[in-house]
Amino acid sequence: MSLAAEGSGAENSNMFTPRIKTKSLVELCRRVGTSIEAGIDARRMWSQEAERGSWAQRHHLGQISRDVNSGISISDAMEATDGYFPLPVREMVAVGEQAG
Repeated sequence: MSLAAEGSGAENSNMFTPRIKTKSLVELCRRVGTSIEAGIDARRMWSQEAERGSWAQRHHLGQISRDVNSGISISDAMEATDGYFPLPVREMVAVGEQAG
């Protein structure tokens, strides 16, 4: 199986940068959606998410948590993860932030 087939993504700056697995992404989106609906603060939510999943997932979500805590938008924080999140997900997050 090629690296591209494993989800490394063509837009990655580093061909060895992992991409979040589909199942993990679906679970993350479900938890984030539930947290937003429940009114949980974004900083707290990302901090909690940074404690879940594989090493790569914890690393990238920890980076997002730190960025959000410093005032960076979630979409910009996701962009900074070198393609860990698929482009359509990053674009949907950006649209959601713009729409409110």
